[in-house]
Amino acid sequence: MKNRSSPNRRAHDALTLQVGHEAARMAGQARPIPSQAFLIPQGTGILAATLHQLEYQFRGLDTISVILWFIAFITLFAFFIVYVLKVVLCPRQTGHAITHNTVEAACLSSISISFTSAIQMLCMVVVPSWGGPGWEKAAYILWWINTAMAVSACFVLLPMFIKTLHAEGGLQRSFTPVTQLPIIAVLTSAAGAGTLCQYAMLSPEQKVPMIIVGYLQIGIGIPIALALDTLFWARQYLPWVGVNDGLSLPKRQVYVEMILCGPWGQGASRCRFTFTLTNWSVVFPWGVYANAAVQLGKITDSVVFRVWSTIMATALAIIWIICALFTIRGVFKRNLLGPKPTTPPLSATHSRSD
Repeated sequence: MKNRSSPNRRAHDALTLQVGHEAARMAGQARPIPSQAFLIPQGTGILAATLHQLEYQFRGLDTISVILWFIAFITLFAFFIVYVLKVVLCPRQTGHAITHNTVEAACLSSISISFTSAIQMLCMVVVPSWGGPGWEKAAYILWWINTAMAVSACFVLLPMFIKTLHAEGGLQRSFTPVTQLPIIAVLTSAAGAGTLCQYAMLSPEQKVPMIIVGYLQIGIGIPIALALDTLFWARQYLPWVGVNDGLSLPKRQVYVEMILCGPWGQGASRCRFTFTLTNWSVVFPWGVYANAAVQLGKITDSVVFRVWSTIMATALAIIWIICALFTIRGVFKRNLLGPKPTTPPLSATHSRSD
């Protein structure tokens, strides 16, 4: 029996090794989703919240905002699951990307930003319609979880940028406004506290800690945003190395300048671009500005702000549609996520053949 089972065992081991080699080869040729993908639910969530709160509503706009909220939540959940699988299956490659790529690390903050928009829409849509203490308590608990994520991103990722910037060539070569995403996560969480206090019908015992923590988050975010703004503009005035084509950033990263507007709610745009996932960074700052105009219209009861917020929200919707169309086009053309990796994974290079 021992002699009969030995050839079967060797055949089984050979088949297992062959399957392992094939899996390693497929993993090496896979095109994993980068963290920039979280910019998609981040921009979609702010559009949903802005349209839902817009003063001038037409029939069906509220339904459109709810659909956009579902899209934001589904894409956030799907990208999060895929990214977790990426971390589990390729921990060394993913860890290397996060610790050596500033954009990859910073865009992880978009998970918290997107989650904040989802919680805000939960309070504005579900709580008034369905009501009940269950949904209010759920929103309250989710806000605290998200706040912990935002503060952790701020205090973990910002020191990590020191390493990533050194790995990418230093401050002058690699420092971009994308480093402000962890700060935007904290400030967005603080804004979410105000939304919950307004719509979730919480008790004073629940609201007071949220308001205090919200102000603490503002105290964390604004000074760091000022410091990073100063560093960015100082970088702009440093002498250039090599030929300057007139752009302050590489063409594929030029839209990340819009992130500077995130903490302040102001925006601008450029015309030339090669579409990548980082182009979605235009949507959220513009949405912050549009949402600020909506809130000013409600506070001041001003027709000017109501009209202006409608114009800004229309422009926001157009920008979102353009980004969505280019994203769909890039997915079908299979060039949105960049070139496929050419080097085999570490497990394949170190595997032992018979």
